[in-house]
Amino acid sequence: MVNLSEIDGLRLSFWNTGCGGIAALAIQLSLIGVVESIIKTLRMDSYLKAISFKNLERLQRAARLKNDAHTEAFQQARDENDAELTNIQAIFQDAFELKYIESYDLGYIIGFVGCDHQDGWDAYNKMAKIKKANFLIPPSMSNEIVELEVSKRTRLSDDFDDGSRSDTTCQLQSCSQPSICY
Repeated sequence: MVNLSEIDGLRLSFWNTGCGGIAALAIQLSLIGVVESIIKTLRMDSYLKAISFKNLERLQRAARLKNDAHTEAFQQARDENDAELTNIQAIFQDAFELKYIESYDLGYIIGFVGCDHQDGWDAYNKMAKIKKANFLIPPSMSNEIVELEVSKRTRLSDDFDDGSRSDTTCQLQSCSQPSICY
């Protein structure tokens, strides 16, 4: 970079040598103009770099905010899905337990409960009386989960038709709500 004191010294040397005049002044002015244009260019370059750096920082900040917003939205959707998945897993777990594990065989059955049907058969063909109705499924679907009182008789046993079945029928107050059998 050109030092301005050197230019001043050069100008004085032109005047002192007697070579001055208009030519020296023209050279001096052109040199000063070149130096000033160089300085302006350097200043403009530094301004552009500063502006570019600020723009880069602004773009990076906007990208970070956008990324944070996407991450937050993704996390919220994942949390909602996890909550829903937990509910779905609980429903399937309940259905699995009712259908396949021992508690189903010892007291729960899924079936239609109507005015003319108050007893039934469990998974092992054991005769069962309705003890209590749990309306876990809406009655409009006609599928209700009912608690059963399971007897030792089976559908295949010889003592099935012993006349005791008529004692197990329930008296219903209405078709939509079974009463408790004793």
